[in-house]
Amino acid sequence: MAAKGSAVAAGIFISYRRDDSRHVAGRLADDLAQAFGSDSIFRDIEGISLGLDFTQSLDTALASCSVMLVLIGPNWLTIQNAQGQRRLDLPEDWIRQEIATALRRNVRVVPVLIEGTPLPDASDLPEDLKPLVRRQSMDLADARWRGDLQRLIETLERVPGLHLKPSSADKAEKPEPAPMPPKSGRKQLWVGMGLGVFGLIVLSLLVEGNKATEDTQAQAGAATQQQEPGVARPVVQQVSPQLAQTLQQEEAAKTAPALPNLAGMWRSLSGEIYQLQQSGRQIQLSAEVNGQPFGGGRGELDGTLLRIAMTFQVAGQAPISANCNMQLAADHASMVGQCLGPNGPFAAQMFR
Repeated sequence: MAAKGSAVAAGIFISYRRDDSRHVAGRLADDLAQAFGSDSIFRDIEGISLGLDFTQSLDTALASCSVMLVLIGPNWLTIQNAQGQRRLDLPEDWIRQEIATALRRNVRVVPVLIEGTPLPDASDLPEDLKPLVRRQSMDLADARWRGDLQRLIETLERVPGLHLKPSSADKAEKPEPAPMPPKSGRKQLWVGMGLGVFGLIVLSLLVEGNKATEDTQAQAGAATQQQEPGVARPVVQQVSPQLAQTLQQEEAAKTAPALPNLAGMWRSLSGEIYQLQQSGRQIQLSAEVNGQPFGGGRGELDGTLLRIAMTFQVAGQAPISANCNMQLAADHASMVGQCLGPNGPFAAQMFR
């Protein structure tokens, strides 16, 4: 059935069937407690103190929760009681009561699909649960637990009233800001920062600067030789434009970061599946929904920014084109960005 904490002010209510996803519910409750604090999580076994009325405690938690996560595993829809009746069809079924109450109160309800379980059809649900299929769902699988959990946490932290728990470890690891160097050293500081951010530009400037310095030294040496006859002076070798270009290209190859690997299967929150193929910076994309192809596109990877042009074909409609700029996350497990289609801009997300 439902998350962990006191029966008062539960922020996240985890609804689940014990015979379907008990272990997943326990693991998820523990991980969410690490992120949001144990007092923000309600789960029936741990959320109800001894001696309290079960119905009243659940009602109190539902009244104060900000979001309900409905864990849907492979047996969630079909589990029966001892008399062979499907539990979901019984008005007194706790899971049905939890979800129906949350939907009726317009609580934010998120179906969480366990190990690829599909979202039930509305025709398979009781009348008071049919609105569940219109809610945006999320996937949660053991093989992708870390990535799926992170995406869920990022979604939940945007829910009004939910706040991530401060992490003392993050504070301890946060480096102290470096003191501002004296004025005499600020020029070197800015050059160093430029090398880190705009290495190729600064390298070119340094080559030109060295050339100017060498020209000055050569002129100074010639003047000194005129003033001191008979004294041998070293010859300053000039850097040719071809050599400077070669050095610049070699330096760029050394410092350029490796291209991220985007090849493989990606998903959207609305259920589309995207297959990405990669050749260097070039990306080719094909899309399908419900096992049927419905579009594709080509693009180019610029660092961690993917620029891609896509065309989608919906049955009975004209092809739809969109140009998207997708920013790759630091863990390379998700992309978030914006697309421009015939009806204007819209947000886009993709996850591994």
